[in-house]
Amino acid sequence: LLTPACTAQRDLELRQTPASAASVIGSVRQGNTVEVDRQAAGGAWLRVAANGGWAPLADFICVPPLNPALLQVEVIPAATALPPAATVPPTRVPASPAPATVPATSRP
Repeated sequence: LLTPACTAQRDLELRQTPASAASVIGSVRQGNTVEVDRQAAGGAWLRVAANGGWAPLADFICVPPLNPALLQVEVIPAATALPPAATVPPTRVPASPAPATVPATSRP
């Protein structure tokens, strides 16, 4: 497999997954060159080998000119929703009897 050197065309935020809403885990300054080792399934994102962060292919110029078909494809599964939490019915607490009232006694 090919590991091309790609130069950032602008300051880039590297994402945890290939999505613009994903958490930022690093950055590449404009003009810096990095090696990329993977592409996202659609080919629109590249993974930087050094830290595993993702950035859009359109923000790089790669040498030799990049043919994404030569990179290993990584399929990122979509986030799955957790099953709903089990609901526990409320427990009925019996009412406590009213406290007994003791009459006050007077002392001589």
